[in-house]
Amino acid sequence: MKKLVNIVSYLLLGSLLLIACLFYVSYHGNEIDESARGFVVGKVPPILKTWSGAVFLQQASPQVVDMLSKNPDQLKTLFDKFSTLGELQSFSDVKGNHAVNYSFTGMLVTARYTGQAKFKNGAAVVKIALVELDGEWKISDFYIESPYFQRQNAADSAYLPAQPKPFGSS
Repeated sequence: MKKLVNIVSYLLLGSLLLIACLFYVSYHGNEIDESARGFVVGKVPPILKTWSGAVFLQQASPQVVDMLSKNPDQLKTLFDKFSTLGELQSFSDVKGNHAVNYSFTGMLVTARYTGQAKFKNGAAVVKIALVELDGEWKISDFYIESPYFQRQNAADSAYLPAQPKPFGSS
């Protein structure tokens, strides 16, 4: 009988701990999503308005900055292409979510967001991947998809950094 009481006690304690953990993650998850969305809403429009490499690099992760330092013309070439979209008219409908991953090296918080941009020469979907480093969000991937690029007889999308698979592909 004592063994049964111990088992039931451990199950109840484990259930309570699980519920407390889920509540904690749920509560802080909303904070993380609000923080990441706020970063995208606040920091991405200046990039889209200016297509300035310097503005972008201020918000980029160290890995992206390092990659671009090895090929400095890549960012200029890409932003020259993006700038053909014309002047930014609006950036809205920002949606996304975050992920919290744990490993032997610690916790890694990432987020993926999309936003709808309207430019003088057409619409675009802006896709941004973020990583939280030392409590600050940084851009780890930046992708622009627009029918305008197809019409210009170019690739139908362009993205940064150059990786084998673009954002969202499987």
